Amino acid sequence: REIYSYELAFWDTELIYPPAIYRCGRPTDGMGLMAIFEVPKPQEEVEGNYICMMLDNPLINVCGNVYPMEENNYFFKPVIENDRTLVPMRAIFEALGAEVSWYPEDRTIVAVRGGTTVFMQVDDWYMSVNDEWIALDAPPRIVNDRTLIPLRAVAEAFGAQVGWDEATQTVTVELY
Repeated sequence: REIYSYELAFWDTELIYPPAIYRCGRPTDGMGLMAIFEVPKPQEEVEGNYICMMLDNPLINVCGNVYPMEENNYFFKPVIENDRTLVPMRAIFEALGAEVSWYPEDRTIVAVRGGTTVFMQVDDWYMSVNDEWIALDAPPRIVNDRTLIPLRAVAEAFGAQVGWDEATQTVTVELY
């Protein structure tokens, strides 16, 4: 198992958010907090580009580059709705290589990658892929001021293959 850690702050406190954040001593600065997470990795050999994430884990692994799904936010984790994984729109669209636009006035998302255009609207149970309407198992949502989108539907719209490993609670997206 590969571990990813990130120093959060310096407070003299006890364990505050098990199991991810622990009190750690530093000889020069006193006490601090350290976030420790397992690095999401594909469970099987993946050829080419991939995206990997785990439930209850704020990290995203894009072809071996590991970072938080939400910049500088080690508390955000994917949301499950109707057995579908909802993830931050910008993180997943950019990881898929798509250009994304957000229109707050009507809560609309437009993403373009190559010849594919995906159109979604928050709380709408349908998305458009190149002007073809597709029903969603879970609609895009706004949670804590973050726009979350259904991972599988969006990834497959851009021609990616999505896999789920129940034992490790890991989602792997293979990009083509």
